Order: sequence, then C-alpha cells, then structure tokens
Amino acid sequence: MKMFNIWIVFSYGHGIIKESNNYFFIMAFEFLKAWKLNKQVNDALPVAEVIDWDILSTLDLLEDHSKEDILSYFERFGDVLYISEFYQAVEDFGESIVNSFIDLWGVEDVEHVEDAYNGEYRSEAEFAEELVSDCFTNDLPYWVAIDWQNTWDSALRFDYDYHDGIIWRTCW
Repeated sequence: MKMFNIWIVFSYGHGIIKESNNYFFIMAFEFLKAWKLNKQVNDALPVAEVIDWDILSTLDLLEDHSKEDILSYFERFGDVLYISEFYQAVEDFGESIVNSFIDLWGVEDVEHVEDAYNGEYRSEAEFAEELVSDCFTNDLPYWVAIDWQNTWDSALRFDYDYHDGIIWRTCW
C-alpha cells in the first residue's frame, strides 16, 4: 500500500515542481529496485539458511533453479555443488538414466553422463551382439564367442557397466 501512495505523490508532484521531476523519478526508481531486492533477499533467506550459503550466492542460485529444486537436491545429496550439472543432465537424459549413473559413480561425476551413456538394452548379451554386429561385419575378432553373454563376460565387461538396463562406458 505504501508503494501506491508514493506513486500518487509523485504523479501529483509532476505539475507542481517541474525542476524536480527527474529527481522524483530517480527516487521512485531506486525505491522500486530496493523493494525488489528486499523481496528477493527475503525469499532467499530460508534457502540460504538450509544450505548454509551466503545470501548473494543463494540469490545467484535462485536465478537458475527454483527453491523447491534446490531444497530437494540438498536433501538428497547434502550440498548444492553440482546442482546445475545434475538438472542439465536430467533435462537431457531423463531422471532414471541420471539416477542410474549416480548409483554407479556419484553425483560429483554427473557432468560425464553424456560421455558414459551408451543406450538401453534388455541384457548384456544383447548389447554384446549389437556392438560386434555394428563394428565387425566380415571377420570376427578372436575374443568374440558366439555365446553373447560369454562375449560380455570375457571381454566387454571391462570397458562397460550394465546397470538398470543401461549400458555405461567406463572410460569417460
């Protein structure tokens, strides 16, 4: 309500004090900036207290992420260091794929999801068959066994991981 009253004073002052119009406009503009900053700080304070960050860093974080996302992430991982990478990976690959990656390597490596992700398969054997078929059309290499599970077990499992139906490259 006070902001509305100030605007009325400024608009009525327009016809009375012509030399001070710019001064009143600047005051009104500065008041609005201060009011907006005060609102942002008041909104950010509860988040800053929970994640134990300073208010300016929290304000920066709130520019990119919602309060709910920040608090949810903090509750799950105990810090917010990799929050941007996490939510970017979730946007790019989906939450189930990112969660599978985190189960294997942890949130601190979440920036490597794109490098590690190699697709979804029903089994390790299905992946082994597809990989060998795509890479070797004529002569099969010595390490390939016709038993695709054996191919996985004897050669491919050293360079790939299979978790939740997803194949992950281990050399990212």
